[in-house]
Amino acid sequence: MLTVGKSHKKLFDPVSIHFDFDNFKPDLMTKRKTKRESDPVVYEIFRMVPPGKSEYFYTVNHEEFFAQDQPKVYSKIKTIIKNIEFEEVLEDDGRPLDSEHELEDEQTEFNYSIAIMNFTSGKTKPVVNDSYVPVNKQCCPRPPDRIYVRPLNRRPKTPWSLPISIFKDYQIETQELLVK
Repeated sequence: MLTVGKSHKKLFDPVSIHFDFDNFKPDLMTKRKTKRESDPVVYEIFRMVPPGKSEYFYTVNHEEFFAQDQPKVYSKIKTIIKNIEFEEVLEDDGRPLDSEHELEDEQTEFNYSIAIMNFTSGKTKPVVNDSYVPVNKQCCPRPPDRIYVRPLNRRPKTPWSLPISIFKDYQIETQELLVK
């Protein structure tokens, strides 16, 4: 769980967490809905973690960082993590693309060099209670991959009108115009 102000100064989409037991494959975190506007913005994800120590780091818009308010481990030698691929698609607003530039894929593979990571000690907890009812219904062993839908930053469509059209200087053909 990441909280704006505690974990990091600014958070904006997409926010992902990368665990060592998943070979640092990104897991997209979801923004928790707040009851009041004064509540801090919180990103969260529910995952089952294997027992023992697991290291992880976060990325915000593909830039890595570690959470200030969570346990950290410092390494003298930076951990090099290569070819981390993010799954993203462009938002479809139903309009045709304005140019070929919008079709070009942005970089989706990134390399990271990390000296400070967060860690968790996965303690065994019961998954079901005595009646075999799941304790945490939001957590599952291998959740499906979430895909980030990147919004298109396009200007609003200008409504068509004759003064701004290519036909603004058009003159209706009359006998006088045809004689000229």
